[in-house]
Amino acid sequence: MTNHRKLADVVAYLCAKYPHKSELSNARLTKLVYLADWKSVQDSGQQITDIDWFFNNYGPWVPDVIDAATADGRFGIRRDLNAYGSPRLTVAVAPEVAAEADSLVDRRTANVLDLVMAETQGMYFNPFIRYVYSTLPVRVTPKGQPLPLRELREHHPEAETPIPDAVANGVISANSYVLLRTQLSQLTAERLLDPEWTHRADPPVVTTRMLLPDLRIQRVTLHPNFSVQHDGELLRLTGNGAADGSAEVPADAQVPTGYQADADDSGPWATHLTTRFALTVHASGAAPTVQNLRPLTLDALQLG
Repeated sequence: MTNHRKLADVVAYLCAKYPHKSELSNARLTKLVYLADWKSVQDSGQQITDIDWFFNNYGPWVPDVIDAATADGRFGIRRDLNAYGSPRLTVAVAPEVAAEADSLVDRRTANVLDLVMAETQGMYFNPFIRYVYSTLPVRVTPKGQPLPLRELREHHPEAETPIPDAVANGVISANSYVLLRTQLSQLTAERLLDPEWTHRADPPVVTTRMLLPDLRIQRVTLHPNFSVQHDGELLRLTGNGAADGSAEVPADAQVPTGYQADADDSGPWATHLTTRFALTVHASGAAPTVQNLRPLTLDALQLG
C-alpha cells in the first residue's frame, strides 16, 4: 500500500523546484519519481517511495503519482493537450506550499530529487524518455513485468552509484555539480582534440595504449562522483572517466592493440579504428561562484 502523504510531499517538492512548470505532465512527473527511486536505490539500496514500479507499454508506470496528487488539496490538476494534440494532465502545487518546499522532504531525499532534476531538466520529452529507457531496470526487464529496483541493484553491483560527496556535504548544489561535470567533460575533450596540448601538458600525457596521431575524441564520460574541494579562492576538481576516440588509418595499416576495426572484419586491415581509454582529470575553477565556472583551467591530465 503506497504511503500517499509521503509520495505527495515528494511530488510537491518536484513541482515547486522544477524550473519548467508547464512540462510537469503526469507522464513526466511519474518518470521523475521513478528516476528518483532508482537513483536512491543506486545510492543506498532503498527507494524514496514505496511504489511497486511496473514496466508497461509506456515505460515505468503506475497510477500512484497522479492518484496522490489528485487526493491532496495542495495540488491543482489541469487538463490540456500535449504537443501532439493528445490529452494530458499537468500537475502544479499551490504557491504557499512551494514557498515551504524545503521543509517537505529530508536533506538526502532533496539531494536525490535535485540531482534527477538537474540531469533531466534540459531534455525535451523524447530525449527524456530515451534517458528513462536507458536505465538498468528498464533495459533488463521485459515489458509487462514489475521493475524490482532493489533486487536489480543487488544482482548488478556496477549499478551502485553513491550520491556525489560534494552534493551530499553541501559543497555545491546539484545543478552546479551537473554543470561542472558537463563542462569538465567538454574541456577534457577539447584538450584531447588539440594535438599540441599533449606535448605541452605538465605532467606529460602518459598512456599504456598507443594513441594514433590523428585520433579524434568522440566523447568523454566522467564517473558521477568526482571530488570537489575548496582551496582558497579555487575549486579543485578530480574526476575519473573514459574517453572514446576514432582514427582513420591507411588501408594496409595493421590494427594496433587496444583498437577495434570498424571498416572490414575480413582481415587484419582497416581504414577506421575506435578505442576507449581511462583518464583522470584534475581541474580548477573560481569559487564560490560555482554557477559561473567557465572557463575552467586544467592543471593536468593523465591517461592510462
